[in-house]
Amino acid sequence: MLKSIIVNKKVLVFGAALAFILILVKIFEYFFFHYKFSLETYLGIIAVIFLILGIYFGSKLGRKNIVANIEPQNSASINNNTETDLSGRELEVLLNIANGLTNQEIADKLFVSLNTIKTHTTNIYSKLGVKNRTQAVSKAKALNLLN
Repeated sequence: MLKSIIVNKKVLVFGAALAFILILVKIFEYFFFHYKFSLETYLGIIAVIFLILGIYFGSKLGRKNIVANIEPQNSASINNNTETDLSGRELEVLLNIANGLTNQEIADKLFVSLNTIKTHTTNIYSKLGVKNRTQAVSKAKALNLLN
């Protein structure tokens, strides 16, 4: 709820800033460009101004909020000394599962889609011969994949 309020506030500030800039451009047009430039030149100048502003505000508003990843105190870690047929990415997903993250949280953390995480999870289950997350973590600890 708070995040949507902050985003709505940013959008309103952005809209107000663009409206103010448009008013300034219209005043500037009235006093300076009315008789000196053709319509195409005037429109080109306005387009460049709004392009620059759009890129600037888009980079500010569109930037993802990266949340610091706080690991729980009893977090698991990967044992690199154990041979396994799990890929490196599957081991990474398994570690995050062991740390109690949801599929969406894992996807956000690893910068991949939710479907990719679901595919990795399915592959982990089949390679370990288990049916759910709890069994996967237990089996991984039994096979000494996780510390």
